[in-house]
Amino acid sequence: MAVTWDTRNMNGQVLYITAVISGVFCTILFMVWLHVRKHDQKWTIMPFAAAVVFGVATIAQVALAAKPPAPTPPPTSSSPSTAPSEPKVGPSPSPSCSATPGPADVQVKPYGTAPLVFCPVRINNGTIPITGPFNLSGQILGPDAERRHLILFVRIDPKTRDTCGKPGGRGRFLLPQEALDADAEGKWSYDEKLGDYPQGVTFGRTYEIATAPQSVIDSLMSQKDGWKEDGINELPDSVEILAAFEVPPGVAGRDARCVR
Repeated sequence: MAVTWDTRNMNGQVLYITAVISGVFCTILFMVWLHVRKHDQKWTIMPFAAAVVFGVATIAQVALAAKPPAPTPPPTSSSPSTAPSEPKVGPSPSPSCSATPGPADVQVKPYGTAPLVFCPVRINNGTIPITGPFNLSGQILGPDAERRHLILFVRIDPKTRDTCGKPGGRGRFLLPQEALDADAEGKWSYDEKLGDYPQGVTFGRTYEIATAPQSVIDSLMSQKDGWKEDGINELPDSVEILAAFEVPPGVAGRDARCVR
């Protein structure tokens, strides 16, 4: 058990003791003065003066000892205060995708570090498998500045073939920049025309959302004649892939029959 000392009581006791001592000295000096006052010498006033000093000190010490101690504030407690607390301001809620996920929606896998939210992409307005040209629609949430220069690439799954049994191009194909033009809510829509090649409906496709400086985008589009058959095999360093999603191979309809 810890031993605690009441310092206020101790101070009062010390003052009382010193007051008693001062009173004793005052009495002794006064008696000395009474004994020597008949002598006609200057030093005889000294005991009287000392007695007066000790008497004043005695009165002052008694007054201090008798003075009640100042009230101390109550100890603080860890219990919650009853005073109303200020409302806490939490972080703003994260943006959420507006569309309800459907059976024909595919998840978008993020790769980059951009502060963007990629909502699921709906294939062919919710109808799968695809049998020809189809629509892609989605939503990208985030700062306008981060969505300003987004572009869309498509890669052909090398394990799949067209209706004639031929593989697709090995590189990336840059789609028109307006593919990811979004409204104020970040919603976008793109009509995939299969590169005007209906026989390619049976290709599996990986779409990549990327960002790049506008000058690089313009340069890639100006070189389209060089990569429109086999794709872009090497991207410039300033192109950053942010996310990707896959569209599974479709089913060949009558218009997709192989023409040899």
